[in-house]
Amino acid sequence: MGSAARRSKLKTVEIPAPLAPSSTRKSRSVRRIAIYAVIAAAVLAIVVPVALWARYRVGYVVSRNALVKGYVADIGIQASGVVTSVDVDAGDEVKAGQILARLEDGQLKARVERAKSQLDRATLTLEVEHSSIAHERRRLASLVSEASARVAAAKAQSEAAQTRAEDAKDKYALRQSLAEAGVIPPEELRSADTTRRTANADGATAQADQKAAEAGHRLAQVESEGLSVREQHLVVLEAEIAAYRAELALAEADLQATLIRAPEDGWVIRRAVQPGASVVQGQPVFSLWLGKQLWVEAWIDETDLAYMEVGSPARVTLNSHPDRVFAGVVESIGVSTDYEMPDADVPQPRNERMRTTPVVCVRIRLESPEGLLPGLSAVVGIRKK
Repeated sequence: MGSAARRSKLKTVEIPAPLAPSSTRKSRSVRRIAIYAVIAAAVLAIVVPVALWARYRVGYVVSRNALVKGYVADIGIQASGVVTSVDVDAGDEVKAGQILARLEDGQLKARVERAKSQLDRATLTLEVEHSSIAHERRRLASLVSEASARVAAAKAQSEAAQTRAEDAKDKYALRQSLAEAGVIPPEELRSADTTRRTANADGATAQADQKAAEAGHRLAQVESEGLSVREQHLVVLEAEIAAYRAELALAEADLQATLIRAPEDGWVIRRAVQPGASVVQGQPVFSLWLGKQLWVEAWIDETDLAYMEVGSPARVTLNSHPDRVFAGVVESIGVSTDYEMPDADVPQPRNERMRTTPVVCVRIRLESPEGLLPGLSAVVGIRKK
């Protein structure tokens, strides 16, 4: 009995377990909800991009083998020589015709001055010869005119003298017959003979004067004909002047070749020379991005060509501009695969690609290429037909 009493006392002194407060239960519920929310967000963060990516790949032909392209040219030197100055550096903007570098030009300047001197001397000689020939032509024209007048006068005098001689001869014959008949005295016959002889002498003199005048006229004509020889010499002088002009033009061209100029507006990508360097003709000394045109070249697998055409919309993203999507359209599709091109013309050669199937170059014209530079890598998505 004593033991039963003790057990009853023990039962009466048992303390019930305390109940958890309501605030603790609520916090546990909130934590569970937060965990579920985090898990759901993580699932959505994985599933949504995957779904979007899958949808994008279904509707677009994607190429990561793409580059932003522009007109980049290596500017060579037109003459061999020593660089005296370089006026621009990489990254500088240049204008069309701007001098980029200069070569030593002392000897070429001397050649230009010598060619100018030779041309000036030949030109002056030609002008003097023209003036001399013109003066001589005027003198000979006057001389020929005077000789012609003398010939005409001498001819008239000769004809008059001949007429007088004929008249004197006829009168002498008449006087001679009359004298023989005793009609006139011998003195009249002698007078008629003297007149006849005088007329014959005058006729001979007039003929001599006519011949002299004709000889003078022929001489003046010969001298006039000699001008044609001098005029042919003018052709020689003009040919010499043309040769000197050509030599001057060549010397000036060589002098201009010592100045390396920008062919168009653009930017300097690379400079390959320093002052004092020796360069040879044709050696590239600068690389320039010419103009402001930019486009994207994307290389597409041959199996995807059926899904696109010229004019297909395109989306372009770049690592350098992660927050922008550049809109564009397919401007042209290549006519051969990379198998017909050297590896240097393809941004990612066959031996560097995971797939070695042939690819074709597709050119994308961007609507707003501002802020881009040639050579930037790109990812291109072309909407399928």
